[in-house]
Amino acid sequence: MKSYVTTIIATLLLGGLSFGLILSFNLIEEDRKYLTKRLNELDAKYNTMQQQVMEATNKQEKVLMLMAVYRDGINTLKSQMDEYNIELAEAINEVVGSQEVLAEELEELSATGGFGVLTGDLTTPPANLDEPMDEPFTEEDFIIFEEEQFENGEMIEEEAEGLDVVNLPPNEPPIQEPAPVFACPERDRSVNLDRYIRRLDFSKTTSVVLNYDVVEGEIQNMVFTEGKGNVGRRLYEALEKYLLDSAMVIEPEGRDCRLPFRIVVE
Repeated sequence: MKSYVTTIIATLLLGGLSFGLILSFNLIEEDRKYLTKRLNELDAKYNTMQQQVMEATNKQEKVLMLMAVYRDGINTLKSQMDEYNIELAEAINEVVGSQEVLAEELEELSATGGFGVLTGDLTTPPANLDEPMDEPFTEEDFIIFEEEQFENGEMIEEEAEGLDVVNLPPNEPPIQEPAPVFACPERDRSVNLDRYIRRLDFSKTTSVVLNYDVVEGEIQNMVFTEGKGNVGRRLYEALEKYLLDSAMVIEPEGRDCRLPFRIVVE
């Protein structure tokens, strides 16, 4: 009887243990299925995010390619504009040179009346060699003048019959006007060039020469020459402002003044 009870108890314990194991196994299986499902969802989300990242990367590469194309186009256009500006500056310089030469010729013609450079003697117009002569020259047609002795602008009187003595006025030297003084302005060293060009971009060493004149105390006729590198309208405007702010005019007149600029890019 005692062994029978023991057997029943053992059977019950074994059955309870088996039921507990089965229940635990079912719970573990449900947890495994849930975790597998969550893992699949996370994997799907990761794949979606990775695809979105790849699409964004492709779009970024396309944008960078377009930016590079636009940048090349802008640089090409800028180079062409710089070449056109240089050609235009050279053409302006040629026109200015031609105007100066023409002005000098007009001034010379207006001063001489069209007969060349005037001297102290009156020059008669040349005879027309193509015009025929009615009568040949004879000795009576010529008057031979001998050297006369002058003293203090008056001719020394000589006794001669039939001749009148002429008193000449004293020989006065011509009045010469003082030559104008030309001087180019000095620069105010306290004016910093960097303040005018700090917003400009320089990808390579840039140099240019600013030519100008001083007329009645004002800076005029500003022309840029010998431009190399990243030259252009914005740089020209900045350098013109710098010249106007830093120039200290000494004389009211100045010609062929030069102000070279050089920005070194290493």
